[in-house]
Amino acid sequence: MTETRDFSQLPDDIKEYISTLQNDNKRYVDEVQALQTQLNNITAVVDFADSTKIAEIADLKQRHQQELATINILMEETIRDRIGDARGKYDNELNNLRRKYEVLQQENYELKSKVMDEKDSVIATISRSLRDKLTSNQSTLAQENENLEEDMRKAQESTLMLKSVIIPLEAEINQLKSQLKDAKDKIVELETLPREVKISFPSNEQDNQELSKDAPSDEQQSTTNDATSSLSSYELAIVRLNAYCSKLKDQIQEVTMKLNESQTAEKHASDERDKYIQIYARTHDRFLAFEKKQLEQMRRLLTILTYDQLKVLTESCTSQSQQSDNSSSALATANDNAELDAARHHKTEADWDELLLQKTMSNNYGRKISQVMDLSQKFCDKCSQQRDENNKLLLLNTQKQEENVKLLFDLSLAKAEHEKEQQIRLQLEKQLSETNTISEQLSILKTKADKNDVDFRDMKSHYDNLFAEQVNNIKKLVKERELLHLYIQRLEAENTSLAAITNDNETAKLLTYSSQAPTTFEDAWGLIVKLREEIIQQLKIKEKLKNDIQQLQYNHKADIREREQIEHLLNRDLNAAKDEIIVLQSLQTEYERVMSLKKDLEKQLDERANELKTTKAVANSFTNQLKEKLEQITSAKAHLDEENAALRVQIQKLKVDLENNELVQHDFVKLSQSLQVELEEIRNSEHQLRWQPEEDYSECQRCHSQFSVTWRKHHCRHCGKVLCKDCTNKTIYTGPNNRSSRVCDVCYTLLVKDSQPYFHSSVPDI
Repeated sequence: MTETRDFSQLPDDIKEYISTLQNDNKRYVDEVQALQTQLNNITAVVDFADSTKIAEIADLKQRHQQELATINILMEETIRDRIGDARGKYDNELNNLRRKYEVLQQENYELKSKVMDEKDSVIATISRSLRDKLTSNQSTLAQENENLEEDMRKAQESTLMLKSVIIPLEAEINQLKSQLKDAKDKIVELETLPREVKISFPSNEQDNQELSKDAPSDEQQSTTNDATSSLSSYELAIVRLNAYCSKLKDQIQEVTMKLNESQTAEKHASDERDKYIQIYARTHDRFLAFEKKQLEQMRRLLTILTYDQLKVLTESCTSQSQQSDNSSSALATANDNAELDAARHHKTEADWDELLLQKTMSNNYGRKISQVMDLSQKFCDKCSQQRDENNKLLLLNTQKQEENVKLLFDLSLAKAEHEKEQQIRLQLEKQLSETNTISEQLSILKTKADKNDVDFRDMKSHYDNLFAEQVNNIKKLVKERELLHLYIQRLEAENTSLAAITNDNETAKLLTYSSQAPTTFEDAWGLIVKLREEIIQQLKIKEKLKNDIQQLQYNHKADIREREQIEHLLNRDLNAAKDEIIVLQSLQTEYERVMSLKKDLEKQLDERANELKTTKAVANSFTNQLKEKLEQITSAKAHLDEENAALRVQIQKLKVDLENNELVQHDFVKLSQSLQVELEEIRNSEHQLRWQPEEDYSECQRCHSQFSVTWRKHHCRHCGKVLCKDCTNKTIYTGPNNRSSRVCDVCYTLLVKDSQPYFHSSVPDI
């Protein structure tokens, strides 16, 4: 009550000045509260974006692990199937070789029997010719008994003729006996060998050459016609074998062509595998670098805190711990001093609310910083877990490689066994080539058999290469399918999250600002890094606003302290004046008793004049202090106005970015839909005819433009769709003659690896 009375004694201009200062102070407090609410909204949006990105990274890691597991299962299944197919083909080849060996063995047996029959027939013909000769000689002798000299001459001629016939016949008989003996030995050895041995025979031209070489001379031809006629059946058998050999050569040529194609496909698959391994290593290194950078930024954020901020944090922590202990004593002292503090400071309910808000804000800052520390620790733990998972995946990969090496080793053993069998066959052919006519023929066949063996080895190696290439192609297709699936799922998740947050304007602005439209897997990782950097910038802005708010709080507290000092001085002066009035009253009574009223009044006037001088001096000093405070407040107001202008500019930029991001999001949705349509068309193309008839379509399948007489129809030479001229403006060169072919944009992207994607310039129509 005394203070209100004292303030009522102040001049009106001072009261108005104090009221204006209080209004300005309230207005500044309201502005600070608005900035604080805006800061809280920004921090909430940043925390939400951080949590969503961490969840997306965890989801991507989990999907990556699942995809690796499925790929390993598919690889094992495909390898098992390929090995089964290879073993089946190898068994079929062995069975075919066994059957061929049996056929050849039977033919050899037939030839053996024919040679034996021919031997008996040759002996019979020789004996018959001798008997005829002898009878003819006897008849001539009986008829020409008259001329002995003529008979002797004829006898000598007959003996010479017999010698000339018998001697070469005996030599041929001995030669045939030796050949039959050698053939019997070789047949016995062939019967003891395994049935996988493959015997090859020469062509007809070589047989004719050998037969021409082994044919008797013109002088002996007349005497050995009967002996050579026995070999005609053997020559026919050789001709049949040569025809069969020519068929085998054609089959070998076809297999070699297939093996060459499989080798080229295997090389392409190995290149693709190396490329994907490099991409995986590069993305893994980028992810580790991103994690290290984030941890360094978290540590740097903690080191940026000033001494005042750390002091506020410690005070908030100690106040929370001691709040329960000091609650009872604080309540008692507060009840005793409530009236005195209210009278001294003239605090309103808004001022008390402001102090409570500042305390809660300091507590909130302490809790947020502790949450940041916990998040950084959790992120470190996740990084270590990811490294352990990567090490496990590497171990699994090494195990799979060891299994593949074992399978290749088994295949090499099978090849070595096959080569050993081929070497044994070659040795047998060398042994069979020791005879004259048959040996020369088998030597020529041996060279051809060697060539066939080399071709067979090449075919086998080409088959193995083709098998590995097909396995790599399957891996590549599975990876591409899973990457597309992950990309589509991520796009759907981003669309749903953006649709769920459209109610909050500020949140939608920041989230759409952070959204981008990546085209590849590397762009997606770059987008994540960019979002992290933007989050760190928002945290820096948050810290700057926090510092500004603390500075304003400090200035406000200084203003309150100075105002309390001024009020204390005024109260002290008023108390002094009160004491002086009491003294003057006592003196007045005494003067009334002792001295006259005039002197008392003069003294009182002098005292009043002195009091007025002192009050004027105090008022002048108070006005000077208030002017200084006013200048400080105006400077703070100008600073806040500048900050508000900067924030307005930033808000305008965010609005522009929001509009751009909305357009990008719309284009991105159209792009995802077009990609889904293209994916469905690619999937359905395996079950439909690619070449579309022109009569079934009246408009372009891409741009939907109507066809007319001037706007003709064109076919894409790869997918077979009916398109317009603009949609098939791409040209590729294929084939052995390097011919040009018109293709659409999608097929050009698929066929030409170095080309840009067909949606890099504009969003395709659905």
